[in-house]
Amino acid sequence: MTSMYHDGQRVLQDAFDGRRVADVLEDRRKRSTFDDDDVAMIHAAPFFFLATAHDGVADCSFKGGAPGFVRVTGPDSLEWPDHDGNSMYRSLGNILLSPAVGLLFMTFDGAPARLRSTARRKSCAIRKSWRAITPPARWCGSPPRRSSRTARATFPT
Repeated sequence: MTSMYHDGQRVLQDAFDGRRVADVLEDRRKRSTFDDDDVAMIHAAPFFFLATAHDGVADCSFKGGAPGFVRVTGPDSLEWPDHDGNSMYRSLGNILLSPAVGLLFMTFDGAPARLRSTARRKSCAIRKSWRAITPPARWCGSPPRRSSRTARATFPT
């Protein structure tokens, strides 16, 4: 696997004495597959945030549903229903044209926790019913009520 950090991040880590901590965090938290705690957190999540971008314009969307609306479908893949709320298709359109995505799962019950992933799409196909995305190039830290479209994406690690 390659480093979690690009040159711009490294410049700031060096300028503010953060490289040592960043390297430890990368060593302890970076992985390319979901572990059991990740799966439990994802399956219990009532929401997550999806970050996409295209042509220099970033977008972040809230994705929510009943716990279990996101399903882990393999060691490095997951899927969720896409609900067409406003017909803009900002997330799906960006995913089709630009491979970089970010996902953020958070909990606020009990001890706060977060699970973050950044990944690059390898392939993407849209079909009715479920959207699937295989993320983890980097990981740190019940069926849907309705569904309309699926984007199936694969990300290399």
